[in-house]
Amino acid sequence: MGSSYPTGLLAPVERKNSWQLSDAAGVVGPDGLQHFLNRSRWKSDELRDRLRSYVATALACPDGVLVVDETGFLKKGVKSAGVQRQYSGTAGRAENSPARSVPRLRCRCRARIDRPRAVPASSGRSARLAGCPTCWKCRSIQTVNDLDGRRRVDTLVGRAPADAWHRVSAGLGERGERVYDWAWATLPSFGDIPAGFARTLLARRSLDDPTDIAYYLCFHPATVTREQIVAVAGARRAVEECFQAAKDQCGLDHYQVRTWEPWYRHITLAMLAHAFLAVTAATDPKAHAGWVESQSPTSAVSWR
Repeated sequence: MGSSYPTGLLAPVERKNSWQLSDAAGVVGPDGLQHFLNRSRWKSDELRDRLRSYVATALACPDGVLVVDETGFLKKGVKSAGVQRQYSGTAGRAENSPARSVPRLRCRCRARIDRPRAVPASSGRSARLAGCPTCWKCRSIQTVNDLDGRRRVDTLVGRAPADAWHRVSAGLGERGERVYDWAWATLPSFGDIPAGFARTLLARRSLDDPTDIAYYLCFHPATVTREQIVAVAGARRAVEECFQAAKDQCGLDHYQVRTWEPWYRHITLAMLAHAFLAVTAATDPKAHAGWVESQSPTSAVSWR
């Protein structure tokens, strides 16, 4: 059953539940796949780790980045794992939906390398394992550690000197170069950052409306340059393409489970199926041609 489930996820079926996955994989009845997902003995974390190594080996490149973003799975009922009535960015309104943050590796082609966990811990951990920088877009009220306590990021950015802002392009968009003013600061370390890495705060300011500022918490090798970290922040715009491909092609949101462990298993297997498609697109010339590119005045924050 271990190979039948991802085989079914890759099949061109409309709804990828146990019944249709069984038919697509040539298995009689859904009982075997349901047992595999719910009661059989295997560890989804181990599969996740192997998946991450597979993607990093096949797709890693010098300009690869790690993107942390969230997606929503709209559900009609409230019995699925993690579902509750809450605002969903997918629907633009309150719906029955679980929403979790998910790291994604962006290389020559895109593939997801980690499942939902707590964002601050998993983003740094996944960045070290993947060997690439990551930017996590945060709200203005997000706080970070400083010398005398925690401070809001909008307060820190509001105190940035004029010469801390630099005009840099975040890459090509639908209307040409996406040029913004950027301020980048190194956040203080309190012994919790591995040697050779840095935790930084990045702010993006609109040229048309200086009050329109976006904030990013970043974790990356200390050798990363301003242009590189801006490119990492700019790479976030393609994350929805990755999520949508995993939903449309691999049934990421087609799960029908009631508890967390089967949910983790389904998500990990859908990630595996999507990674297979991404690696195939990157290594097979014919497949690649069809792939869519997708408060105190004293502070330890140091503006670059």
